[in-house]
Amino acid sequence: ALSLPGRRLLSVGAHPACLEHLLCTLGVPAEHVVVADVDPALLGCVGAMEKVVFDVFGPWPALGGFDLVLFPESLCIALGDRVAQADDGAGGAFSGDALAGRLLAHVLGNALERLRPGGEIRADGPMSHPNVVRAASAALDAAGHAHDLEYDRFFLRVRASAGPSVCRLG
Repeated sequence: ALSLPGRRLLSVGAHPACLEHLLCTLGVPAEHVVVADVDPALLGCVGAMEKVVFDVFGPWPALGGFDLVLFPESLCIALGDRVAQADDGAGGAFSGDALAGRLLAHVLGNALERLRPGGEIRADGPMSHPNVVRAASAALDAAGHAHDLEYDRFFLRVRASAGPSVCRLG
């Protein structure tokens, strides 16, 4: 479906863009793919894909709308790294989970704002405890982002919803 005219993919945490190059080899036009990473080395990746450098935990640049926002094993790593950097040991047994829930909600909220109708967000890799994902889903609701979220330990899929939010944990 990404090869259809006008379709767009945002792949976040994409450096060195191996998956995205493979998609282009398999027929997805490079102009349909935007790769993003916090690492400026991304800009040196070979290929005609648009490249953007930004930190997903900060403000997101104006990128337009996407049919698919993909975090190919990058989101779980970034969450873990950010929580570890912020952990001073004084917050209690679950303070890292609380921070991870807020950070995940921030990232997913920004991604939801960039989805086109019918689009979805996919992330691979272990996010964290299901309570972190549940807290992120509640924070998305509180921020006005109605959504349909499916999660098991290694796969997260989120879509915008017209009705009440649903959070399915496997």
